[in-house]
Amino acid sequence: MSTFIWILCILVVIIILYSLYYSLVVLKTQKDKKGELDPSVEGAAREHPYVLNPIFLALIVAAVVVAGFIFYYVFK
Repeated sequence: MSTFIWILCILVVIIILYSLYYSLVVLKTQKDKKGELDPSVEGAAREHPYVLNPIFLALIVAAVVVAGFIFYYVFK
């Protein structure tokens, strides 16, 4: 595998990790505020905001796909 692909893989992983970290920081900031920002959310989404958050799900799926490509090309 070329150096260019390794650099791109590392950059993608760094971007995914930073996005996940930033999303967690924003979610914690929103949770710490006392006012209701979205009063219409009820049920399971209110009880499990991390699991049912589509941003986190997209980041996790993207991380798994990128890791799959990396392992595929490394062990090809």
